[in-house]
Amino acid sequence: MTWAKANMPRHVKNKVEYIDSPKWEVIVATLSLCDHTITTVGSFSWWIGWLTGGEVTYYKWPVRDGSVLGKQFNYSDYFYPGWIGF
Repeated sequence: MTWAKANMPRHVKNKVEYIDSPKWEVIVATLSLCDHTITTVGSFSWWIGWLTGGEVTYYKWPVRDGSVLGKQFNYSDYFYPGWIGF
C-alpha cells in the first residue's frame, strides 16, 4: 500500500481510493465495478475477470513449458476465450 500511494500518478482525473484490509466481499464488489482488469492465475482473480464489465487481460504463460506444474494444468482451458492473453 505504501508503494502504491507513493507511485500512483497524482494527475489522474478519476479519484483513487486506497482500501486497507477490506473483506473479500468489498474487494469483489469494488473490482466488479471496474471497466477493465488484469488477472492472475487464481480463482479469485478469475471471478473478478468474469464479473468485470470490460476488457480482461492475463499473462498466458504462467508456468514454464515442460515444468512439473506445467504438466499438471492446461491453462488454455482456464482463461475465458474472450479474454486477451499477453
